[in-house]
Order: sequence, then C-alpha cells, then structure tokens
Amino acid sequence: MASGNDSDLDNNFYARWDPYSSGESDFEGFDIDDIPPDVPSRPSFRIDQSINDRENAQDIQFGWSREDSPPTIAPFTGTPGLTVELPDDCTELDFCALLFDDDMWDILVTETNRYAQNRINTSSLRPFSRLRNWTGI
Repeated sequence: MASGNDSDLDNNFYARWDPYSSGESDFEGFDIDDIPPDVPSRPSFRIDQSINDRENAQDIQFGWSREDSPPTIAPFTGTPGLTVELPDDCTELDFCALLFDDDMWDILVTETNRYAQNRINTSSLRPFSRLRNWTGI
C-alpha cells in the first residue's frame, strides 16, 4: 500500500508533466545535467579520407572530379503531358499498365522462377521449408 507521502509524489509528478495541468510552471527543456551518467553516448569516430582522396585515372577518364560544381541541366524541349491515349473513365490500373507492360511482367516471372530454382538447387533447405513446395509462376 502506498503511503501518503508516495501519493503526494505521484500527484506532484503528474501536475508537473501533465500538459493539461493548471500548474504554474512550464517546461523549459532539458539541460545536459538531466541526462543520467549511465546512458551510453553516441560513439564518435573519424574516417580517414586520405586513401579515398587520391585522384584515380579511371575517375578522370569518366569525367569525375573532386571539385563541387552545379549540374548542367538541359532545357526541357518535349511536349508536356501524356503521349498515349487513355479512356475517359480510366482507373489507377490503366496508369499502372503504362509502366508495367506485358514484357516487364514476363521478365519478372522468369527471373522469380530462376531465383527460386537456383535457391532450391544450391542451398540445403530445412525439412519444412516453403521452397520445397515451390511451383513456378
């Protein structure tokens, strides 16, 4: 059972931190002294860039540079808007079909089946693995 003293502490705590409280003091933030000493701090580390800062002949060949320069943005010269015909009552699926055509779905199916078959052939499967029941798409 809580003593009267504990109840007073609870009431003071809630009155102090309750945003709907009519307490007279407002919270003004934390100080560094409010953080307990046993809280681990973020580790600090330094990355040695000396190895990465050397010029690489291949980087230079491909136009890379260590100097910051703004990108060159070519002006847009196309006609804005859709360049395909869509029905007046089109749905989200119609727009999706513009991005994901039948060729893309064929590639997705082929590669999914290839990945599953490769995984089945090259790994030791657990006795109740779902891959043991795999059927190609």
